[in-house]
Amino acid sequence: MLDKVIVTDFQKIQLDNFISTYCPTMVTTNLGKQDNKKNKLVKRVELNLPAFNYNFKKPFQHLLKKNNFPSYNIDLYATLQHLGSATHSVHTDSDAGLRKQGSIICRFLIPLTKASPTCYFDKLMPDDRFYRRKTKYEFEVEGTDAFPTIIIKNFTSLKNKITKPINDKLPAYDRLSHINPEVLYGLGVDTLGEWEIGAIHLFPCSLLHASTDFDWYDSKYMINGVIYTPK
Repeated sequence: MLDKVIVTDFQKIQLDNFISTYCPTMVTTNLGKQDNKKNKLVKRVELNLPAFNYNFKKPFQHLLKKNNFPSYNIDLYATLQHLGSATHSVHTDSDAGLRKQGSIICRFLIPLTKASPTCYFDKLMPDDRFYRRKTKYEFEVEGTDAFPTIIIKNFTSLKNKITKPINDKLPAYDRLSHINPEVLYGLGVDTLGEWEIGAIHLFPCSLLHASTDFDWYDSKYMINGVIYTPK
């Protein structure tokens, strides 16, 4: 399992070309400006995974090997996602249920549009399910049929893996003004992942993160997925 955040250059990818290659059933019109106030849901589009793996697996293997992580026998699961400002909160990205199919290495994302950075915090949740923070101690968590709210009063440090009670300290970063300070308690900034088109972000599934301020652009498109070693 990846135990840090890696952000690196990748390759130039054009949104329309990516969609025509890997999402042939998706309508490619109206991919311009969106109204973030109305765009409250994450829009996901399934990819042609065999083609995506064929073209992207080797670059991922090279990146993992370079950073001393398992790289030989990997598979990639991914979707195309369109995000608006209303979707962003302090959250984790789940392992997409792939824990039943193999060993999870990490999540990844590749920006397809230029936008504000993603703030990767320095705290981990207890497992690789999806979590969304509601208050200092309340979290919505991935369930069988719903997202029940549970109480969690401790965070685990990304760097040293020590678990401690959540304190009232806030991140020393001024571009999280769209987020209620109560859901930032106990978090520090580990990495700011720049949203450069074609860059690649690797990060643990259990790592809390959030988008930084939506200030000068209209919407975000990205490839979002999981790297895992199949059984």
